[in-house]
Amino acid sequence: LALSGDVALLGRGDVPATLSFNAESPIGSGSASFGVTLNSLDAQDIATQAPALAWLNGLRAPISGSLRGSLTGASDLGEMSATLQIGAGVLQPRADTQPIPFEEARTYFSFDPATATLSFDEISVKSAIGTMVSDGRAVLEGLSQGMPDAMVGQFRFSRLEADPEGFFEDKLKLSGAETDWRLSFNPFRFELGRLRVTDPALPLRASGTLSAEEGGWHMALDAELDRLTPETLLAYWPPSAGEKARDWVEKNIYAGTFHDVKAALRLEPGGHLVPYLQSRFTGVELTYSRTLPRLYEGVGQLTFLRNRLTVALDSGEARPRQGGVLQGKGSSFVIPDLTERPMMGEVNVHATGSLEATLSFLDEPPLEVMKKANKPVALGTGEVAADVRIVTPLKHGVQREEITVIADGTVTGVESAEIVPGKVLSADEFYVAVDDTGVSVGGKGDLSGAPFDGTWTQSFTPGTPGKVEGEVVLSEAVSQALGIGLPKGTFSGEGRGRVDITLAHGQPPQLVLTSDMAGLGVSLPQLGWRLSQAGTGSLDLEATLGAPVSVEKLALKAPGLTAQGSVALNADGTLRRLSLPVLRAGAGSTGRRCSPGAA
Repeated sequence: LALSGDVALLGRGDVPATLSFNAESPIGSGSASFGVTLNSLDAQDIATQAPALAWLNGLRAPISGSLRGSLTGASDLGEMSATLQIGAGVLQPRADTQPIPFEEARTYFSFDPATATLSFDEISVKSAIGTMVSDGRAVLEGLSQGMPDAMVGQFRFSRLEADPEGFFEDKLKLSGAETDWRLSFNPFRFELGRLRVTDPALPLRASGTLSAEEGGWHMALDAELDRLTPETLLAYWPPSAGEKARDWVEKNIYAGTFHDVKAALRLEPGGHLVPYLQSRFTGVELTYSRTLPRLYEGVGQLTFLRNRLTVALDSGEARPRQGGVLQGKGSSFVIPDLTERPMMGEVNVHATGSLEATLSFLDEPPLEVMKKANKPVALGTGEVAADVRIVTPLKHGVQREEITVIADGTVTGVESAEIVPGKVLSADEFYVAVDDTGVSVGGKGDLSGAPFDGTWTQSFTPGTPGKVEGEVVLSEAVSQALGIGLPKGTFSGEGRGRVDITLAHGQPPQLVLTSDMAGLGVSLPQLGWRLSQAGTGSLDLEATLGAPVSVEKLALKAPGLTAQGSVALNADGTLRRLSLPVLRAGAGSTGRRCSPGAA
């Protein structure tokens, strides 16, 4: 018994769909074989005709091709094979999900109802995004109600090409991949249990879900890579996915290796695509500012999420123009918002290295900290451990007033002949602080033999002199070290004094010293007067620390003595003249000028 026929159907498009069929059955037998030829039949109409075709239900596209199958004696569907050509259409399981277009697809498959298994000899898809060719097997689930509700499969991709306009810079080609997946039909949900790319150029592993929900698509895709170079990362990083982060990586990372790379894409219904990237890196060479020294041998982590880019360093080094290398363990660079215009960069440097290298780093334009302080980068010697925070616009032509700088740290083994010209300032440890207003260095130290506890400050306001303020130990040794020029034996014991030194650019330092003289003995045999170390009084001294020192004012008040005058020194620093226009010793009042050897 043979039967054949042709049917023309009104499809959803302008072209009518046609269906040709034939069937044969031995007379007296309940079994039969059949064949169906399709032309431009709607995918959703086909999907409802047989369990093996249910997976086509999410498509909106015309299908042409042929089906061959059989019916058993119990009128059950037997084995079936199909060749289908799918025309241009979209994947759109729901009306409120954005359609995903494709240009064409084709598949050759067979179905074994005994095992509910679909065997795909080929399934290929071509779209504006790219082309894929695969084969594999899938098992239908939920057939107890007649039509399946899901299918679980394993596919092997023999060809993967991605060339979407504006997505990748160059065509992406992969020679192979393997997948395990599950597709639920109603509601539509695709679960990618495992994707393993077998192409050694990009040995990627991925998993995720794509589901059609009320209001649109929901997607969660996670991918991992063991290792890749910056060039490979950029080749497979679509410019449209995290465009600003990708642009920063392309322009600022010059060398190195990424490893333990983790990437993700998230999409909520009606929302925007949210990319995420996290990667460890080694041997990285990068820039974080247009003018600051480049980072070398960087080891750390790069993270990008919701337009925030962070580079955190486990180790790395900067190489300023002077002073050697700065180690940057614990440093970071952050762009809080890649969509902001201009983008702002936050440089958080934990630096260890020489004092000269640190100051050289801070003196790069447009910071120019030392230039504004009128001090050389080679300010002195010492080792620095400092935290520096710089917030700057990431643009061309940035001005100094647009930048915020805050730095603080410690310097050990300090020695400087530049802070106080003509004097050597040294210390076991000083603290250093820099901000937008100026720089300061302080702590306990030694000023050319004078024990000292104070601070040097220098404002960045043009024309503002620097200042040294603090306490100094007063003694015979200190007097000689500072070159005050008073006769040996003038002082005994130790006292404390307040010292202020004004450091005007291009001029000798101006010293003001005051003391209550407690603990300091004073002997002036020329006047027949002395003050024991147990006594107190007041000492005021004003001097110019030139070569030699010039003491413009020396004022002394103590029991039995009031004196005020000046001290003149010879070129070699020895006393030339002590002039005391105001002198009251005991009950008398007079003035006196003393020279070396005067009685």
